Amino acid sequence: KDYACKFLCDNVACDETRFAQSVVPKAPSSTKTLSCTSPVWPFDARTYTDSQGPGRARLVVEKGGVRLAFSGIANDDSFVYTDTWTVATPIIALSSPGAAIVTVSGNGFKAAADYTCEFSTDTTASPIVGTQSLKVVGARGTAVTSKRITCASPHWPSVEKPTKLK
Repeated sequence: KDYACKFLCDNVACDETRFAQSVVPKAPSSTKTLSCTSPVWPFDARTYTDSQGPGRARLVVEKGGVRLAFSGIANDDSFVYTDTWTVATPIIALSSPGAAIVTVSGNGFKAAADYTCEFSTDTTASPIVGTQSLKVVGARGTAVTSKRITCASPHWPSVEKPTKLK
């Protein structure tokens, strides 16, 4: 029951002191299977445009603080964290440009990466089928930390439909 799964940062920009750990809450389900929950990655993650960048981790399993040997196929102990967002605030703003600074919260954002906050009409809100006309407006996003992106709300050309952020 004292198993731990460590996700070690595995790229040239970091060393083994940078890791996220998941404690296995119960005994392995068999002599050959152990389930680990991937923990939140507190470092830069891989973006969609950054295929060779950060976010690559190597899975290490420990029992009682002792590392167990990996005997699988080469690179099968690799794991990739990608950046992801969970919530944006505020959810209401005026339609004039820069009326609000939208904060997008998530994990794995990279300071040097290019982000775009994409605002679009919420086509699911239209009560009449077939009347949805998609409008999309983008605004440059800036990674403030690995957990937060900000962007100024863009000018919104339409007020007749609710808007959603992607």
